[in-house]
Amino acid sequence: MTTPYVCYQYVHPTGISLGALRLMEETKYLQKIAQEIFDPEDLAVFETYKFPKKQLSHILGRLSSKIAAREFLKNFSLRDIKIANALQGNPLLLNGNYDLAIAHAGNFGVSICHSRNIIVGVDLELVDNFLDRSLLELDFFTSNGALFEDNEKGKCTLWTAMEAASKYMKIGITTDFSFFNVRSSEKISDGCLLIEFIHIPSLKVLSFDLKNVVMSICVHRNFDLDYLLTLAKEENLKKIWN
Repeated sequence: MTTPYVCYQYVHPTGISLGALRLMEETKYLQKIAQEIFDPEDLAVFETYKFPKKQLSHILGRLSSKIAAREFLKNFSLRDIKIANALQGNPLLLNGNYDLAIAHAGNFGVSICHSRNIIVGVDLELVDNFLDRSLLELDFFTSNGALFEDNEKGKCTLWTAMEAASKYMKIGITTDFSFFNVRSSEKISDGCLLIEFIHIPSLKVLSFDLKNVVMSICVHRNFDLDYLLTLAKEENLKKIWN
């Protein structure tokens, strides 16, 4: 039988574990995966979602989170790792003193499980399916366009950086886009940009070019970048997206 998904986990001693996955088909195996990774209570919640796209996003978020969290919960099966939504809608790990950052797009999902003494924001976008063309004409893209490639991938990179920063601050895209205007965008390794903001100097974002996928991770400017830079060189992680 075809494997329903492929996954990847990367762990760093700073207290961060990243889980990434690709479903082999967007909706074909959702029920099978749900039965494997959810206990009866969580399975009942999943089955309240009647639309395949909602089921897909739920599976991508929950499964990638469980993959990331199992590094810190070695005695737990995927089914026993419990994740809920906090009042603000943010993912909440019920086992252990850890937080989660989640993103998904298409049939890809990524989660970062981390100790609560740090904050992380993550976003993921498919370049080929990126936004409506009218949205790409916003002043935000025009104002920041000189710092990025003048194509859809460049705009996608800018968008994921903004989304990752907004998730870090837990504000969503609820403020004027100009708040996220970029001060600098610097290539620091193959397929990896370091992005800093004019109005949020305390944050920095690493954006990874993964062919048809862009992933951005936002951290505090004092965070050691060595772990994140290692991700740019991980061939097994790159295979997830291809």
